[in-house]
Amino acid sequence: MRSRYTLQQLKLRVIRLGLHAVFVGLWITSLSAESQEKRINSAQSAKVNSGDSSELKLAKVEHGRLLQSVRVTGRVVPREGSFSLQSARFPGRVVGLLKRDGDYVKRGDPLLEVSATECVTLREEARIAKESNLNDMVQSVEHRRAELDLQIKGEKCMLTAAGTGTLSKRNVEIGSAFSTGDTLFQVLDTSRLTVELDIPEKDLSRIGVGSSVKFTLPSEEGASYSSKIKSIVPTLDPVTHTSKARLEMITFRHRVSLESFVSADIQTPSEVTTLLIPIASVVFVRGKFYVIKVSESKQSMVEVVVVDESSTSASVRSVKSQELRENDFVVAAGASYLAKKLLDNQL
Repeated sequence: MRSRYTLQQLKLRVIRLGLHAVFVGLWITSLSAESQEKRINSAQSAKVNSGDSSELKLAKVEHGRLLQSVRVTGRVVPREGSFSLQSARFPGRVVGLLKRDGDYVKRGDPLLEVSATECVTLREEARIAKESNLNDMVQSVEHRRAELDLQIKGEKCMLTAAGTGTLSKRNVEIGSAFSTGDTLFQVLDTSRLTVELDIPEKDLSRIGVGSSVKFTLPSEEGASYSSKIKSIVPTLDPVTHTSKARLEMITFRHRVSLESFVSADIQTPSEVTTLLIPIASVVFVRGKFYVIKVSESKQSMVEVVVVDESSTSASVRSVKSQELRENDFVVAAGASYLAKKLLDNQL
């Protein structure tokens, strides 16, 4: 009975050892497969980094959208002759400020309360002329008052605006003394404003003087304006790579401030077809945009202009005509590394 029980225990131990051997075998097989996968991935990465096109992820160049306008931004600026200087026509001293910078004024609106000998003289002459019924003298005093842009009420003497517009700069304060010819105010005629647009270098060839423009102002939601390009500055900003285009004079529906932001669309005379590629295919190297074109296992750098982009794709045009076409293939993974390597090989 005892030997029989021991025999059964031996059988159970043999079975357990067999199961352990199976599990160990499976575990060793799993480690071997994982190691092999890592070696394969490492080899593939090495091929990509070495420029082997057989292992690169490629993307097909697709037909992009048609561009009929150029979207740009700009600002409201004054036209020539829109600023006027109001100078003193008699000596005196400022005793009160009635308008401040940024205030809109009309011709005849009081700007300053002043103390001046001219005011005392006109007030006294007007009194004598009325008391003596001297109509000619009354008219002469009134004419003189208008010439000096003065308004006299009782004991107060006020300098009035010589024109309509926005006070953009005041050169005097309370207590300031001024002489004949001194500039007191700078007034901006807000009816003589226009828009200056920033035109990217890549779009300069598509627009010109006379191109139609539609633009909007954030301060006038839902409203738009139409104008035409009057002139284009023939210089390029070295930092932003943009040029300035000024529009014809614009009559705004409401008063706007200088430097107000503008969003505009410039109509182009012809349609331009773009090419659509993954955003990862575009690389920026040494101040220019490139894609890597792959054909028959050959890789070449193609300089492009990025017309538009999103988080996943980019609309581009090749700088040299027909260098990149629809249905060509470009590198979509590892493009940055390969671009620098190809450029280094060219040097």
